[in-house]
Amino acid sequence: MHSYIEKVFAFVVAIGIVAAFSPSVSDANIGTADQFVASVAGDPTGTHTLTADIELSGWMPCNFAGTLDGAGHKITGLTGALFSNLTGTVKDLTIQGSATEIAITADADFGVLAVVASGATVSGCTVSGFKLVSQQVTAKVYPGMGFFVGRAYDGCSFNAWSVDSRCS
Repeated sequence: MHSYIEKVFAFVVAIGIVAAFSPSVSDANIGTADQFVASVAGDPTGTHTLTADIELSGWMPCNFAGTLDGAGHKITGLTGALFSNLTGTVKDLTIQGSATEIAITADADFGVLAVVASGATVSGCTVSGFKLVSQQVTAKVYPGMGFFVGRAYDGCSFNAWSVDSRCS
C-alpha cells in the first residue's frame, strides 16, 4: 500500500512539473488571418503574438481582454475597428489602412484599434493610412471618434503611440 501511495504522489508531482513548464494553452503565435480569427476570437483573454503581417478583410470586431503583441508586425485590410471593447493590452502593433474612407454614419463611438477601451494598456502602436469620414452626426450628440479608440475609460494607459491618418 505504501508503494502505491508513493507512485501516485510521484505521478501527481510529475504532472505538476510538466504543467508548470509548459506554455499555456491560451498562448498563441499568429501568422495568418485564419489563425488570428481562431485565436483572438476563440480566446479573447489569452496571450497572442503575431509572427507575420496579416490581412484581416471581413474581420468582425470582438471584445478583447487578453494581450496582443504585434511584435513589430502589421494588420491590414480592416474596414472597421479591430476590437469592440478593449480591456486588455495591445503592444508593438501597426494597423495600416489603405486610404479607403471609413464612414461614421451614426451618432456612435468609433476607433480603429477599439470602439471603447476600459482599463486597457496600449504601447508602441501605430495607426496609419485611414480616412475617417463623419456623416449624419447631429449637433446635439457628437460621437467619440478617434484613431485609436472612440472612448477611453477607467485609467487606460497609452504609451509611445502614433497616428498618420485623417478625418474629414
